Amino acid sequence: MATTDLSLLYDQFQDACCDFQVPTLRSAAEVVLESYRQRPDALTVYQYILERAHIPMVQFQAASAITKVSIRDYSLYELDHLLRIKEYMIEYCKQRPLPQNYVREQILLAIAVITKRTFFDIPEQGRYTMLDQLKQMFSTEGFDSVLVVALSNALVDQFSSTRSTTVGLSWEFHYKCKVFFEDHFLPCMFEQTVARLNSLLSYAQHEDASITLHLTQTLTLAERILHWDFESVKMKRDMAGTFSREGAFEDEDEFDPEDGPSPVKIVFTVFPFHWQPYIGNHDILMLFFKLYSVIQDRDALAHRCRQCLLQFSGLKSDFFHNDTVAAYTYTTTVMEGTYKIMNDVLQKSRDPVTEGDIGPTLLSVIQMARRLIENTPIAVICQQPRFFQLLKDLGDLTLICLRGSGIEDGECWLVEAGDECLEIWVRLSEVAEARGTEENTYGMSPMESEQFGYYMKSFAPQMVGAYVDAHLDKVNASLSYGDEDEDEIEEGMGNGFRDWEMYTDQLSCIGMLARLNLEMTLSNFEIRLDFYCKQLKEYLTSKEMVDSRMLTTLHESMHWLLLIIAHTLAEAGKGEQPMIPKSIMLFSGAWDIHHDPVVRISKKVMDLLGFTSSFDRYSVEASNCSPCVASTLAWWMERWTKSYLLINENEYDYISPNIAHAFGVPGPSDGHGLDVIEFTIDQIGNNFSLWSADQDVLLQFINWLEVCGTCSNTRKYLLQSERFPCLIHLLTKDIDHLPNDIDVCLIQTLATVSSSTNDSTVKNNYFGLIFTLIENRLGAVLQHPEFQRNFQQARFLHPIKNVFEMLEGLALACQYNNSQIIFEFCTRHFDSFVQLMALYKDIRQIQIAILLFFRHLAEKLDPVMLEQEQKQLFFRVLVEMIRSFGIANQGRQRLHDEEKYNDVPYEDISTVIDLLLGLMASEFEDFERNPTEKGRFVSSSDHSSVAHVILFGVHTLLPLVDQVMLNYPLLSRNYLKLIAQWVGGFPEKLDTLPSDRLAQVMAILDQGIRGPVTDAALTALRAITPLALWVHVQQPNAYDALSSLPQALVLFLEHIIKLLLFEHLDPYIMDAVTDTFLTLICTQRENYKILVNQMIAQQPVNCQSRLLYAFETLDRVTPKQLPGTLPVTRHAPGFKEALLVFLMDTRAMLRVK
Repeated sequence: MATTDLSLLYDQFQDACCDFQVPTLRSAAEVVLESYRQRPDALTVYQYILERAHIPMVQFQAASAITKVSIRDYSLYELDHLLRIKEYMIEYCKQRPLPQNYVREQILLAIAVITKRTFFDIPEQGRYTMLDQLKQMFSTEGFDSVLVVALSNALVDQFSSTRSTTVGLSWEFHYKCKVFFEDHFLPCMFEQTVARLNSLLSYAQHEDASITLHLTQTLTLAERILHWDFESVKMKRDMAGTFSREGAFEDEDEFDPEDGPSPVKIVFTVFPFHWQPYIGNHDILMLFFKLYSVIQDRDALAHRCRQCLLQFSGLKSDFFHNDTVAAYTYTTTVMEGTYKIMNDVLQKSRDPVTEGDIGPTLLSVIQMARRLIENTPIAVICQQPRFFQLLKDLGDLTLICLRGSGIEDGECWLVEAGDECLEIWVRLSEVAEARGTEENTYGMSPMESEQFGYYMKSFAPQMVGAYVDAHLDKVNASLSYGDEDEDEIEEGMGNGFRDWEMYTDQLSCIGMLARLNLEMTLSNFEIRLDFYCKQLKEYLTSKEMVDSRMLTTLHESMHWLLLIIAHTLAEAGKGEQPMIPKSIMLFSGAWDIHHDPVVRISKKVMDLLGFTSSFDRYSVEASNCSPCVASTLAWWMERWTKSYLLINENEYDYISPNIAHAFGVPGPSDGHGLDVIEFTIDQIGNNFSLWSADQDVLLQFINWLEVCGTCSNTRKYLLQSERFPCLIHLLTKDIDHLPNDIDVCLIQTLATVSSSTNDSTVKNNYFGLIFTLIENRLGAVLQHPEFQRNFQQARFLHPIKNVFEMLEGLALACQYNNSQIIFEFCTRHFDSFVQLMALYKDIRQIQIAILLFFRHLAEKLDPVMLEQEQKQLFFRVLVEMIRSFGIANQGRQRLHDEEKYNDVPYEDISTVIDLLLGLMASEFEDFERNPTEKGRFVSSSDHSSVAHVILFGVHTLLPLVDQVMLNYPLLSRNYLKLIAQWVGGFPEKLDTLPSDRLAQVMAILDQGIRGPVTDAALTALRAITPLALWVHVQQPNAYDALSSLPQALVLFLEHIIKLLLFEHLDPYIMDAVTDTFLTLICTQRENYKILVNQMIAQQPVNCQSRLLYAFETLDRVTPKQLPGTLPVTRHAPGFKEALLVFLMDTRAMLRVK
């Protein structure tokens, strides 16, 4: 091409780049720039442009175009031409000053992309030559030394799993590139990076721009290498063709401490053993620690260096392959470096000028300490001379975090650092509790063990106190600045979660620490509790005006103190009977009954509860009581009751006589636990009256009642109490006026508690009280003379809704020991329920209330406890309910715009779907399977069966559910699940659907396969497999009945082939995909061959023979026929293994990035 032509092209390109920066001219400029990329001699033109360009935007656009063209038109250029372009750009960067970083980065990106794209097209020796050239560039002086580091950064990105550019090549290519780079380039790069950092160390204190840039690039390279995802150490290989979706390395061009801690979770690298000379090397570790000490006040550089140190810290002992000397040296070096950083942070925290800047360093050094302590054997750590000094500094930092977490400046850093600290102390507390025992000495000498125990025992109370103070400081700060509403603070759940839910991990840590020194911590707790109770009594009994802020602070103080006391005295024990901690039991037993802190504190909390609930609901004192404290006291008693009340002495090797006497059963210990049961009944009743309008408080007292009624230690005594029937009457007399959802929970709890006795007379008596309550309210409405004429008026709507909410609570309480009695009660009113469903066809809230009752009844009833006639009656009633629902909604226009504002969009549709799902999952019937031929498909013509109800329900729902509704994830997921379970369970029922409805069902399953949600795909696959198997067994009868079914199966097969070969394949669904694929092959063998041949023909010629061989190999282990039982792979030995081999070969070739 003539020079004049190139010059003209250059001028036009430069003009387009200038126009590109003007918003009004950008579109036209983009057209011009794109036309350059379409030229057959594009690379030559861009090289010429780069040679002459002096404007940064022109240089950037030219380099960007070279990257794109070299990828897109790779096959159109000679290999030598591309390599010459690459070498030209390297020399270009060497010889020309590039003041704009973005220009240099773009040129280096083009170099790295071409390097990777040509990596396996050049001879192997050429790759080693490339490595030698890189080493030479690192050692060469006389040109911009940042270049080789920046180029190395670009190469690491391109050869990594997650940051590489899309070049349109197979996963196999990317994998081979990564492995070769990891084995040969990465160690060399790290060596050179360390050498470069060592040479820069003496200049690091100078804040010269070029030195800063060089340090930034070099530390970034070190960080990226240390975050490399090593293939050689992966315990489980990724499936071939699976591209990583996110990386461990967090790329931050500029670190700003004001942004707070990163939301990206730190991923720690697992290094290969042969990296021990780098990662476990004393000199290299010291280099990074020394470098950090020099640059720690420069935010961006310090952040990079800290990220490197985090990767160095906490290597596990097996990394050193039992080389104890190397492990000890490594631990000593890391602990020494960590201690120095920690000590420096402490010094800065005491200086008012620097204390606000310690957040990022504080968090990082604590994370380093945590990794070291968690991953290194305690025996090795205890031998370190700095260990106890580090513990002391760590304790001081923990106190800083806890005390400072309420301060606005740096709060996020301190909160996260505090959480990390508590995790460390949990680990150390476990050691402290177990040290010296015969089975777990942790390798400490007696002196080390004694010193360690003394430190932990003396420090624990400080941390517990600081934790309480930290939360009180938060409250005071919020009240002072007006950041938080007082009512929100009072409720203790500003974000919708209770404090004991949100801070459960922290509170568990504090409770464990408190048990290390029970004498001091419980003494402090008791002093604080006495002080708070005294203040509260003075406030509530004073005739003077109470300062609301002071009262709020007092309530919050009591709230947090109660939380910590509860976590100290009792474990959570979810799903099991929590035992009293052994240390608590031994500590209590060492005191006499009158001075035992455990017993005294427990009684004082109960006295506090009794005092706060002793007021009339309309009194001034009651208005000054705190709902937050009331809820916390109820929660406290719930947690305490599980472990302490009426304990079973046979479950303990040793039991404190004080606890047994104060709270145990009558008998040898003369326990007074029954007095606490009576106290419980009184307090629940009193607080229901006092807090009748506060839903959260009432729910917490209901939870306490449920624990008392279901806990094995207390339920018998609760039901035997003469006061319990009075409590039921008290709780239910004003149930119409309780807040929303309370009636459901209350009736559920009362029914559950009543069911916990084995005495049928007692059970029937208590259920009789509940049934009478419901019947009276239902009868009062239905027998009202004006009900039929005015049933739509509010005076009837609310009572009807209330009745069904109580019935919903009754249904939720169903279990094996009460299903019969609850069902018999419900059958007496089934006819009325059906009539009400038809009567209220236009009032959605009543229809939903009725459907919710039947949904939970279908889910919770134990079908084993029902007679066959009762089941058939239930099925018939369900059909009538669904029929009424279908008639009411037939042709109804849904207001889609309004539904999106509802808490549950399309709640009526969702409830019917959930009802049908619950029925299928309830084991009323085994999906109508023949017990002698389990797994075979048999037809059922009984209209009083699960199959008929589900079929009727699906028929009703299909015309009602449209695509707009399926845009809501929960409804869509459950609808797919219903359709899938119905199709998979009753494929023989598909012939009852019209052709358009059958197509609708198949489309829903197909959408599930192709969607992005793994669980949805799994659900759809589990439906298609039995459907295809039924077709396979029934052919050709199935096709005669369902003419459109073959087309749907072919479509499923096509999409599954695409999923297996070309798309992301989650290993979670691999077994289901295998079953479905095998079944569809056997069902659609001729169509399968056609699809495979079409797919092979569409691939590049060089792949076709390999694909054909892979499919032929798979065909050899694919059976011709399948029996009609699941799972199908059980009857095809070797198919699953052969499919995995097939996928490793084909996906590696076909999956492209």
